[in-house]
Amino acid sequence: MSFSKPDFSLTIFNILKEKTVMKCVKKKRGEKSEYDIQCECIEWVRHAHPGYIVFSIPNEAAGTRASKYKRTGMLPGVSDLIAITPYGIMFIEMKNAVGRQSKPQRTFQALVEALGYPYYLCRSLEEFKSVFDLQCSSTSQS
Repeated sequence: MSFSKPDFSLTIFNILKEKTVMKCVKKKRGEKSEYDIQCECIEWVRHAHPGYIVFSIPNEAAGTRASKYKRTGMLPGVSDLIAITPYGIMFIEMKNAVGRQSKPQRTFQALVEALGYPYYLCRSLEEFKSVFDLQCSSTSQS
C-alpha cells in the first residue's frame, strides 16, 4: 500500500485550534438517534465477537473542560468507535440518517486513511454489521 505522508503537526494543530459549532440536526419522529444506533452496535459486537475490543471516545462529554482535556490528548473529530480485532484496527463514525460529519471529523478521517487504516461512516446497525464483517473477512484472506 502506498500513501503520501501528510503534514501531521499542522493537521493535528488545526483540529485542536478549530472551534466548531455543531448544528443540531432534528431527527424525524421514530428515527433512531446516533446514541441509540451506537448502543445497538456495541451490544452486537459484544455478543457476536466477544473477544474483540470496541470502545467509544466520548469527546462530546468534555463540554466546558475541553481545554483541560485537549492538554491530556483529547482530539476533536476522533471517530465515535475504535475496534481492535485479530484482523486489525478500524475507526467507525456513527451518524443517524441525517447526521453529517463536522470539519474536524472529516480531517480525522483523512489522517486515518492516509495512515492506511480503515475508517467507516455507519448510519444503522445493519450498515455497521456489514462493514465490520467485511473488514474482518477481507483482511483475514490477505
